[in-house]
Amino acid sequence: AGCCNARRDEHRVKCAGMSGRSMVRGIDRASNMKVTVARIYVTEGKHIHEKIFQRLHDEHKVKGVTVYRGITGFGKSGETHSSNLLDLSFDMPVVVEFFDTSDKVEIALDSISDLISPGHVLTFAADFS
Repeated sequence: AGCCNARRDEHRVKCAGMSGRSMVRGIDRASNMKVTVARIYVTEGKHIHEKIFQRLHDEHKVKGVTVYRGITGFGKSGETHSSNLLDLSFDMPVVVEFFDTSDKVEIALDSISDLISPGHVLTFAADFS
């Protein structure tokens, strides 16, 4: 783990100075903080998920982002999109999920609205613990 020669899981705790607690970009996991989670549904083909990820990471510095690639899915059209070894589709469903405070999520979603089709965002409150 570089700076302290601890195992990866011990490194986060030791180097964050949290004595047994870990941090995720400024959130103390022991604090039971209320957050808002946003899920953005896009397709893989136009690489919109990469642009969304970059803005959330670089400009908004949200607490956490994960991008999921779907195996099978369908949307408004009802057409099924599926991946298999014989047909490597680039039109697969992708979910970009991120979380932060309610205010920060709202600001971030407003900022990236030019990349997202209406009706493709789901938000909900969650406890971070």
